[in-house]
Amino acid sequence: MLVRLLLPCAMMLCGLSAIAQGPGDDGAKGKREHLRGFGAGLPREEKEGRNGLFRMMRALQTVSFSAREVVTSFRGTVEFDVWVDPKKGSRRESIPRNGDVMVDNLEHWWMMSSRMGRLTERPSLQAQAADRYKELIVQLKDTLKATKTGEDTIDDRPVDIILVSPRLNTMGLSQKFWVDRETGMQLKAEERDTNGRVMRASYLMSVKIRPDLNDIDFSEPKSTTGKALRKDVRTTFTSFSEAEKSGIIIHYPSFIPRGFTPQSVELSNNKEWITVHWSNGATVLSYSRITNRRPTPSTEPAFKSVPGGRRGYIWNADGVMHVLIAPLRDEIIVKIAQSIR
Repeated sequence: MLVRLLLPCAMMLCGLSAIAQGPGDDGAKGKREHLRGFGAGLPREEKEGRNGLFRMMRALQTVSFSAREVVTSFRGTVEFDVWVDPKKGSRRESIPRNGDVMVDNLEHWWMMSSRMGRLTERPSLQAQAADRYKELIVQLKDTLKATKTGEDTIDDRPVDIILVSPRLNTMGLSQKFWVDRETGMQLKAEERDTNGRVMRASYLMSVKIRPDLNDIDFSEPKSTTGKALRKDVRTTFTSFSEAEKSGIIIHYPSFIPRGFTPQSVELSNNKEWITVHWSNGATVLSYSRITNRRPTPSTEPAFKSVPGGRRGYIWNADGVMHVLIAPLRDEIIVKIAQSIR
C-alpha cells in the first residue's frame, strides 16, 4: 500500500506484473512451472476475480491519472490530491495544504512533513514491489483467493467488485477493490481485519484519465516554511538473510501464522529503529524494536493507535520499545508478541 496510503494495493499488483511481464530467470521459471494449470477447475467467481486483479495490474502500469483521494482510517478522514504517471512516479499532497507531501520517482520515496520538520527518504516503494510480492501469484493459488462478488457504479462508471481474502485455515485481512470496467483502475478500496473491522477505506473522485502531467514535480520535496528539515534516511534489505549478513540481529517470533513468510528488514536513525516484515501476499505483519537514547520504563503491553491509522500492540522492556502491527485478531497478535525472543 501507489504512494503511501494507496500503495499497499498497488505494490501487490505491481509485483504481479513483474512476474507476468518481467524477463525470465530460474526463479521465475520455477514459479511458472508451479502455476501451470492455475485457474483450472476454479469457480467462475474466482476466475473473474483473478482476471479483475490482472486488469487492475495492467492499469497500474499503463494508466496515468490525477484525482482527489479520500482515505478513512482509525485516525479519521483525510484527503489528498494525487498525480500518478507509471513511467515517472507519483505525488500526493494533503488537503488542506500543510506541507505534507509524498513523492515516489521510481528510485526514491520521500515523505515530507512540515509540521514535524522531517523528511523521510527510502528506496522506491514501487520499485521494491516487484521483489516483495513475487510470491503473490503462488499465494493466490495456495493461501489466498480472489473472488468477484458483485458489480456497481462509481461516478456513473461501471465497476466490478473484487474480494481478496485468505483461504480456509489461513489468517490475514480481506481487501476489496472496485475496479473500473473500462480502464481497470482501482476507484475504491477497503481493508478489513480478521475481526471484521474496517482498517482503511479509500476512494477516488474527480478522476482525470491520462492528463498532461509534464509540470508535476516528482523530485525530492522541499520545505515550504523556509526551515531546514530533519532528514531520516531509511535502509531496506529485501531479505532477512541479507540483513543478517550485514550484522543486523533479527528477533524471531517462535509463532507466525500460517501462510506468512519473511519479506524485508528496514533500518532508520542509525539502527535505532529496526523493523522486520512478514507477508502472505495481501497482509503484512510488522515488528519494530526502537532503542531510545534514554532508557524506557517497563510498561504493560497494550493496543494503541500508531501513525498511519493503524492499531499497534506496544510494550516497553529493557530500554526498548516493541511495536507489533498486523490486521489480525487481537489474541493472535498477543500470541505472536509473547513468542518473540
